[in-house]
Amino acid sequence: MLVMTTKRPLTAAERAIAKRLKSIIASNPDLTEEAVGVHVGVSQGMVSHWTGGRNPVPARRAAKLAEALGIEYPGEISLEYRQINPPRHQGVAEPQPIYDPAPPSDELAALRAEVDAQRALLAVMVTVTAAHRPVEGADLARRLRKHVHSKHLQVGFVRDLLQTLDKLAAPMDRPAKHPADPRQSGSTTR
Repeated sequence: MLVMTTKRPLTAAERAIAKRLKSIIASNPDLTEEAVGVHVGVSQGMVSHWTGGRNPVPARRAAKLAEALGIEYPGEISLEYRQINPPRHQGVAEPQPIYDPAPPSDELAALRAEVDAQRALLAVMVTVTAAHRPVEGADLARRLRKHVHSKHLQVGFVRDLLQTLDKLAAPMDRPAKHPADPRQSGSTTR
């Protein structure tokens, strides 16, 4: 079955990065897209997609690409890398963000509303799971802590979900006090 996908258009900042990559490669006679691809571990075609503005440079490839091009901070060529790994060295100036001058569109507002609705739905699902199935809620909390990056566990929505799961799973951790079963004590109540 053939599945058609639509790619999002690149932002102005991503298009500017693509032009910069293309000019760096073109200005150095020792660099070719093929040589850069070999260094980075991708095909020449993928490098062409980055320099031609068809795809943004992904975070996982930014460090090797920056190394191949002689760029000190990989965030200069990958917005995704910049979000995950902000500059830490005092000698490296944080690049100024380039924003699209266009105001937020109705499409962006609709997307934000959809994200908010999904967050609310997820919060309700986690709360119900933790309240009515505490073992599964505790397991969900363990899996989140194992698979989600630690910086995301400390702030925001994921932290709030974990606090909810922990609060509702806490009674499960304490030994339960069950009333004695009358059938086991030998007494009968009728």
